[in-house]
Amino acid sequence: MDTGLPKAPRVTAAADPADGPVPPELRTVFVLLFTNLGLSVVLTVLVFVFRDSLVDHQLAHTVLQPGTDVERFRTALHQQVWFRVAGVLLVSAVYLRVGYRLRRGHRAAYRRVVWISIGGLLGLLSLLLSDSYPWWMRVEQLAQGAVLAALLWCVTRPAMRDRFAKEKKLKAGFLR
Repeated sequence: MDTGLPKAPRVTAAADPADGPVPPELRTVFVLLFTNLGLSVVLTVLVFVFRDSLVDHQLAHTVLQPGTDVERFRTALHQQVWFRVAGVLLVSAVYLRVGYRLRRGHRAAYRRVVWISIGGLLGLLSLLLSDSYPWWMRVEQLAQGAVLAALLWCVTRPAMRDRFAKEKKLKAGFLR
């Protein structure tokens, strides 16, 4: 149906530079970041499925003080399973946001990836030094540690540091 009125011009959004192809060094970081998240999700599912045998294993490898209420301690270990599930859901949201902001070139997201790598490696080291986890969790933790070490190595390469370098500001018209 023609109303006789002129048609409004079509408005198109300006092209977002982040819509182009992902540079190879950034692609590698994304793969490692989301591989780490995938390993966490897989471990969380396994911990949830095998929660009773995991709690039994942890109880068997924990030295309890005399007079400790074993059933209360067992309940606390079961609660840790739910905290892990909630933690992975939270971390998943953070990873998605960090990935989105990293793709758009935000320096804060780059720094967050560096801290995720360092913090994750330190956290895994403390878990590996504990002997209250079964062998299958240790294998996953070693795999996750390798991914985090590779991620830290990738984000500290010159190309990545240059991509997210702090911008130098000019002072009152003086060039440096």
